[in-house]
Amino acid sequence: MKQKLKTKFPAMQSKNFRLFWAGQCISLTGTWMQTTALSWLVYEISGSSFLSGLVLAIGGIPFFLFSVAGGIILDKFSDKKVLVDSQIILIAASMVLAILIGLNSIKYYHLVLFSLITGAANAVNLPARQTFIYHLVGKDALTNGIALNSVAFNGARIIGPAFVGILMGFVNISVCFWINAFCFIPVTIFVCKIKTAVKDPTENRNAVKEITEAFSYIGSKKILLGTLLISTVVGLLAMNYNVLTPVLVKNVNGQSAGYSFLISFMGIGSLIGAIFMSVKNDTRFVKHLLLIIPIITSVLFVLIGFLKNFIVFAFLYILYGFCITAFATASNSVVLLESENEMRGRVVSSYTMLFNGMNYVGSILAGYLTGWVGIFNCFKILGVTILASAGIIHGTVKNLRKVIVCKKSGS
Repeated sequence: MKQKLKTKFPAMQSKNFRLFWAGQCISLTGTWMQTTALSWLVYEISGSSFLSGLVLAIGGIPFFLFSVAGGIILDKFSDKKVLVDSQIILIAASMVLAILIGLNSIKYYHLVLFSLITGAANAVNLPARQTFIYHLVGKDALTNGIALNSVAFNGARIIGPAFVGILMGFVNISVCFWINAFCFIPVTIFVCKIKTAVKDPTENRNAVKEITEAFSYIGSKKILLGTLLISTVVGLLAMNYNVLTPVLVKNVNGQSAGYSFLISFMGIGSLIGAIFMSVKNDTRFVKHLLLIIPIITSVLFVLIGFLKNFIVFAFLYILYGFCITAFATASNSVVLLESENEMRGRVVSSYTMLFNGMNYVGSILAGYLTGWVGIFNCFKILGVTILASAGIIHGTVKNLRKVIVCKKSGS
């Protein structure tokens, strides 16, 4: 039985990965509590879907400013150090915001500043976390390691919002931010305890030249170019649930508990998707998902636009969560596996900039569309646009389908 589990979950054979994964389970629960509370808090303070989306979008500015630069840092320095330093910043930011909320001094501009600071920290934290997993488990167990990290992420997505739905009825919302700050501490300690190889210092080179070199490298490999373009579409148009869901709930249910539990249903689907991906170590199958998931997501969005029942939304959000997690795991794995060692930090950071960064741009778009055409028409428009954009990318990147389904991708 034990040997069978090791075969199914090869990443768990690494003691360091098990330690890191345990810390992630704790940390991500706090993160999801904060994310859920922040989305509701912004909408309550501003009363505007556009201003809510704007706060989240502002957090994306650092992704575009610092992500690729962060990749240069990762190619030069230890991802462990980058991970620890960025998490200390995230802890401090959560504590400061919790104090402001507790003192009833919170203003809209505080949320804007908070979004900028946490966005800057996450711009280097996310790619550092991805390369850290690569170094912990190696190439053969990478997809499994990423999927297991998604299990932790999406298990927290179920637990975190559910806790928020309960807590918001009894305590000040600042408690959610305090919990997140303290949940970061165990994983930071665990990462410090993990022994990793010291990266040899590299010669100082022109940053602009290194960034240009990274983009040229991506453009020369069709599998990377196609993956990043499709990830951009999904990040821009399909990852805006933090903006869309509060408005959707207000139009159908109208209660904060309805919002948190709808996010929890999405978390259930995401957890199923993460577990599904954790036992699928077939690289060829993983690459197929890059073609399939955008199509399913577009149909799903159109269905949400036409159906106006909270119970139906709950089940659709399960499928929504499954699709997002399966796509994120697949695209992340392809980017890490197809990148050469000396370019991996910059390629992963470019992926983070586009996939995660475009999510923030999409927040403005979703907020504007919702205010202009209404929440249900917004879902319809986004669904059709996802399908059309994916089709254009497949047609533009010559022979992308052949490259993606090929077991060994060429340049």
